[in-house]
Amino acid sequence: MQSEESNGVGSGFPGWILVVLGVLVGTYAIIGILTQRSLRRATTAELRLLLTRWVEAGKPTETPLKAFMSGRGAEFVVSNRNITLGDSNFVTQFATVRPKSGEEATVFITTNGICIWWPKVGKPKIVN
Repeated sequence: MQSEESNGVGSGFPGWILVVLGVLVGTYAIIGILTQRSLRRATTAELRLLLTRWVEAGKPTETPLKAFMSGRGAEFVVSNRNITLGDSNFVTQFATVRPKSGEEATVFITTNGICIWWPKVGKPKIVN
């Protein structure tokens, strides 16, 4: 006859609880990663849309550009930076310092539609 302890009954903390907790923690982590990725994409999509509207408006500069930017949202600014990544040089047109993901970063869009993510700590990188 087996004792209760040798067949797992009454042996303390059931193993299935650890499995359930592991699945819940893993799911929470995956949801967080996917949410952050989605919010990053939303930021770049807004910048691309702003660039498209700017091109459709005839690429205004100076006073017409100020008029174009009014009502576009305070999070978007005109940016005229030259950024070098590797062997490539980029000229930015617009930027936001408030990405939807809540990260401390500046996101630029170049005049040819490339988005550059520049975190407060770290190196800039091209993002989709």
